[in-house]
Amino acid sequence: MTIRIISFGFGHAAAPTADLVFDLRALLRNPFHNPELKHRTGLDQDVYDHVMTTPGAERLAFNAVATARGLAEETGADVTIAWGCTGGRHRSVGLARASYEL
Repeated sequence: MTIRIISFGFGHAAAPTADLVFDLRALLRNPFHNPELKHRTGLDQDVYDHVMTTPGAERLAFNAVATARGLAEETGADVTIAWGCTGGRHRSVGLARASYEL
């Protein structure tokens, strides 16, 4: 069994097919509105920190991974987690990174 993690932007296309899809647009602070972070991504440490210090971000990542692991163990099937934000560069990438690191 495998847990796949996808990040995407709702502004580019519909959500990809996944077992767990999370819309982060209204949940997490958007680094896009900070001129120093706007042109960076969730792979950059300062953007990642900005996203992950939003209250609830760490818990959301942890719970998503725990749910995916539980589904995979129960079914024996692969599970896909998809994290989406507006542009698919900041919040979704940050949560995908956090999920991967768990």
